[in-house]
Amino acid sequence: MRPQLRATLAHVVFHKVVLLRLILASSSPIRRSMLDAAGVAHEAMSPAVDEASLKQGQSDPAQGARVLAEAKALSIGGDDWTIGSDSVVSVDG
Repeated sequence: MRPQLRATLAHVVFHKVVLLRLILASSSPIRRSMLDAAGVAHEAMSPAVDEASLKQGQSDPAQGARVLAEAKALSIGGDDWTIGSDSVVSVDG
């Protein structure tokens, strides 16, 4: 590759830096404190999700947690990085 072409391609790919916020789609104080303790800058927002309706028909707890986590993250919207999460507790399973 010629040096001029290489510089042109690099300019196209790296022409600006875009800063994205990290959004925690959760109203859980424990999840906020874990990110705070790790030194991760973030903003917490309450997700607009009807958890009870999403849990209906879910027979696999792990899949149910994935569905809820995804729904929480997607409910925030926007172009920022968003973390959605849910928990599963298993006893003798």
